[in-house]
Amino acid sequence: MKSIIAGTDFSPRAASAVRYAAALAKDSGASLTLYHAVVLAGPHSSALESHGDAIDHFLISQAKADAQLHIESLRLTCGPDFNPNVVIDTADDQASGIAAAAQRKGADAIVVGLRGAGPVSRKILGSVASRLLDSPSGVPVIAVPRHARYHGLHSAVLSSELSQLPAEAAALATFLAPLHPALHVLHLTDSPTKDASSLSESSLAAASAAGWANPVFAQSSSDDWVEAIDNYVADHLADIVCFVPRPHSLWEDLFGNRLITNLAFESTVPLLSLPVASN
Repeated sequence: MKSIIAGTDFSPRAASAVRYAAALAKDSGASLTLYHAVVLAGPHSSALESHGDAIDHFLISQAKADAQLHIESLRLTCGPDFNPNVVIDTADDQASGIAAAAQRKGADAIVVGLRGAGPVSRKILGSVASRLLDSPSGVPVIAVPRHARYHGLHSAVLSSELSQLPAEAAALATFLAPLHPALHVLHLTDSPTKDASSLSESSLAAASAAGWANPVFAQSSSDDWVEAIDNYVADHLADIVCFVPRPHSLWEDLFGNRLITNLAFESTVPLLSLPVASN
């Protein structure tokens, strides 16, 4: 991992994600860039029609000033040597803006904050984090809950349907190799699998072949997969939950009933979304 880009809106919630990104960058030897998108739609639309260039310049100048105040505040907890690069950009929305910036800069990871939301707003509006997690742009995305702190990645849980486990485990090994976490492969299912022993053996073999030493396999049968993941994380003191997004069904798209979306509003540990493993 050589380059990390962290999204911020200069809020306390975003500051938590930036602190996590700064600690991860220091541990992995990566450079850190803070990104903020000035969204020109919405309340600024009417002003832009008559004073486009002037409003654009003013908003970007204000964002640059806010960024410096944000960095100075973060130095109190990140240390006096905290001096990230800063990119202020214009975009239609924060999610597409940071995804495009990460591609341009060749970033190895995007870090953003997780935000809680009510059941109605999460289905209708979503969040920057949930959109990035569920639609990876080719760059791994780490979404950080407000109270999460980086103290190393000692234990990673890979939630997998197992059909693509060899590729998933290999992609995760490449991404997390410098940090040497232990790997737990967690298979979620609606009902217990009869050949659990054979499933475990083949899954562990696939993870080992991908470069993981002493991987652990677990299967959880539950009608609430978010709760199943949360319980496993708590029981094993995991530091991060990892997954590769899968295609959505029409039902999921219409009603927002997706595992990643729900996790994005409820997880107590950071979530890592990897680009589709076959890519």
